[in-house]
Amino acid sequence: MATRSDHLVQDKAEPRAEGPAPAGSLPAGASHERQAAAGGGSPGGAGPSGGGSGGGGNGGGGGGFAPFLPDPGYLWMIFRRRLWLFLGVVAAVLALVAAFTLTRPELYSASASVLIEPRQPEVLESDPVTPEIASDTNVIDTEVEILSSRRLAGRVAEALKLEEWPQFAGYRPEPHVGDAPGTHPLAGAVLSRMDIRRSGLTYLIDITANAESPQLAAALANEYARQYLAQQQEMKSGSTEDAKKFLQTRLVELRRNAAEADERLQNYKIRNGLMSAEGATMAEQEVSVLNQEISKARAALAEKEGQLAAARARVGQGGGGAEVPAALQSGTVAQLRAREAELTGEVARLQARLGDRHPELVRAKDELADIRAQIQQQIDRVLSSLESDAEAARSRLASLEASQRRAEGTLASNNAAQAGYLQLERDAEAARQIYETFLKRSQDVEAQSGLIRPDASIETLARVPRFPSSPSYPLAAVGGLTLALILGMVAIAVAEYLDARIRTRSDVERRLGLAYLGAVPELASTVKRAARGTAPEEYLLAHPQSKFTEAIRALKNALLLGAGGAPRSIAVTSALPREGKSTTAICLARLLADSGVRTVLVDCDSRRRAVSNTLLPEEWDGFGRYLRREIPLAQALAVEDETGLAVLGSRQADLDGRELFVTVPLSELLAELGLRFDVVVLDTAPVLGVAETRLIAARVDRTVMLARWRDTSIKAAATAADLLLAAEADLAGVALTRVDVRKYGSTGQQDVYSYQDKFAGYYVD
Repeated sequence: MATRSDHLVQDKAEPRAEGPAPAGSLPAGASHERQAAAGGGSPGGAGPSGGGSGGGGNGGGGGGFAPFLPDPGYLWMIFRRRLWLFLGVVAAVLALVAAFTLTRPELYSASASVLIEPRQPEVLESDPVTPEIASDTNVIDTEVEILSSRRLAGRVAEALKLEEWPQFAGYRPEPHVGDAPGTHPLAGAVLSRMDIRRSGLTYLIDITANAESPQLAAALANEYARQYLAQQQEMKSGSTEDAKKFLQTRLVELRRNAAEADERLQNYKIRNGLMSAEGATMAEQEVSVLNQEISKARAALAEKEGQLAAARARVGQGGGGAEVPAALQSGTVAQLRAREAELTGEVARLQARLGDRHPELVRAKDELADIRAQIQQQIDRVLSSLESDAEAARSRLASLEASQRRAEGTLASNNAAQAGYLQLERDAEAARQIYETFLKRSQDVEAQSGLIRPDASIETLARVPRFPSSPSYPLAAVGGLTLALILGMVAIAVAEYLDARIRTRSDVERRLGLAYLGAVPELASTVKRAARGTAPEEYLLAHPQSKFTEAIRALKNALLLGAGGAPRSIAVTSALPREGKSTTAICLARLLADSGVRTVLVDCDSRRRAVSNTLLPEEWDGFGRYLRREIPLAQALAVEDETGLAVLGSRQADLDGRELFVTVPLSELLAELGLRFDVVVLDTAPVLGVAETRLIAARVDRTVMLARWRDTSIKAAATAADLLLAAEADLAGVALTRVDVRKYGSTGQQDVYSYQDKFAGYYVD
């Protein structure tokens, strides 16, 4: 950077009048949490940097609920930021898909379809020897497996004489071993060219053949369907013939057995004189009638005993049996109950008016007792009647059971002879039924011989294809493009996940939990080519209406308008070197001084001395001599003529490696500077490299941390913020530096640079 020594003169005047008292700072016991620091951030300015926020907004640490879906603008921002990566992945995937597609041999496909028919036309009302296919999904899937068998593939190869086709010239058939399935040498080659699958949930099975020749593809598909039907036909015909032979052999033997059984039955019946009427003997009919009567008698006995038991239970519960159902149905009992109720009421009235020994009361009580006795007599009669009914039912049942025993004795004597008869009758009936069954089945099989047909039919035959089916260039294009887009998006997601650099306001607020103070652009990205060689601190004052100047102005407003009032001392720091810290501090201090604020810029980075090397004359050692107590503060300051900015620094190297504020404490320096200036700006060393920076940040009113756009890592910034907050520094927030406005705005970053094209007439660069 060019030296600004020609604009600085040594301030030898008397100290200025005492300025206003220092603004109050935050309490020393402020929270060390970054989220708390973000919540107390300064409000943003109105410039192009977008200003700071109070930790709210899109990514702040404030309350509120996160949306269910991500912000589409944020996703678009990520996509545009990773556009070249996305395009590179898409191009690479498309190139690989194109290379793979173009190197594949051309194949032709031909398809035939077979319809499985679970229900056959019923010409005869009889079951076929080979049962029909059930209308079940598992059965249809089984047929698909049969179509995919090596046995059927071998039949196709043999029928088409595939060894004579050029595509199978390398194969030579071998002799078959009987009828063993899958013995044809070309079966595997045929299966490798076939694609057999069910068409959805229908009864259609699609047979697709893929071959280098269109004629071969059509021939394979059609022959596959024909051989499948022929195989079913052969299996059914063979099963029917086997069944016919078996039935004819068995019928001869069964006819002889049935005749012999009938002859034995008739001879036995004649020898034992077993006669029957209506299919049963007299003893059997008598026993049957008695069984029915006994069932009725038992039911009647159970009913009577139940009524008697219920009446006894009511009597046992108290009340004299007044609640017995039979007693309640008695008219006499009802009249006595009514009279009992009248006398009970009369006794109650007399007791209320007369004494216990009054004749009228005694008469009424005697009459009431007599009525109750009569009621009990009626109830006793009812119980006696129930007992008599139960006893009569019991006697009738005993009589019927005795008759049953006599009838069973007679039946037992008949059964001794009838047992043999029944056995012979069953044997004869079984022999006749078996013979009739076999005879009927033999007739059905004979009738079905000319009606045997497979359980499937050819729905469509394959046509010779005109164009190759593989490789499918439209499908490859669509699939390759889809895969390329998906992998491109995955590459963007992986890149975003692995990218741990600070890029946006959202990174500051969400991932660091700090307030966002704005973005300072790279000067070369905001000006024309002719002005790109100008230093930022020179360009600042020469172009007060430029985009760069407005960004510094917004940062200044964000710091001055924070909670707790305008700060009297501001420390500018960063996590790592070369993040634009000194340049930003110079521009901020110059802008403050140019606006009429008495400002002093202190170079506290004794190792780099970027501020001193830029603004102070050669061999200047004002700060060093002041710290050594060689000169007063007024002589240590250098003041710019153009802005009135005072600079306290040193271009000597005698302070390297030593703490600055040993002889003169920082608090004493700030107090002395506070008497002469309104704002003290301190350019400090990086936080992670120099421990003294934390001491300086803890003493000033406000600290701003800078992070280089798309360079500073999230971890470095987070560690630096933790160190500052642990030192109880008032961390106002984070500002991004060296932002390329063209890339920042074009990628849709969440900042006002996204709208820079709309404000083209507001800036003069």
